Amino acid sequence: MQALNCYIYNDVSVSTGIIEAREWLDECMSDKQVKSLLLTVFAELAQNIIKYANRGKILLECTKFEGKDCVMICSKDNGPGIEKIEDALSENFSTSGTLGLGLPGIKRIMDEFQIESELGVGTVVRTFRYL
Repeated sequence: MQALNCYIYNDVSVSTGIIEAREWLDECMSDKQVKSLLLTVFAELAQNIIKYANRGKILLECTKFEGKDCVMICSKDNGPGIEKIEDALSENFSTSGTLGLGLPGIKRIMDEFQIESELGVGTVVRTFRYL
């Protein structure tokens, strides 16, 4: 199945991306609960792009990770980067006045979670959910 690239640059693109991701996931799998969780991850990553970087992209792909079939959701932005990744992954930590549950929640939902960030360059979050 072909990967899905969603460009995120405003609230409308977030909504459109969620619709496209739902349609893409409908073709990939039948488990409604897992689809719902993956859409939650997509939406959270998209909102983070808008909130912190203004624009970026999210890739959804059926692939293999460590030899296992999975769905990968990868977000990439050219924003300011994350100064302290360990803080950003802590429950209730927020630099924008939110609940601070986004990245920690994504990490719990997904089977594998990777984050790379460089100040002044941007952030890449790669997540994998085994099928």
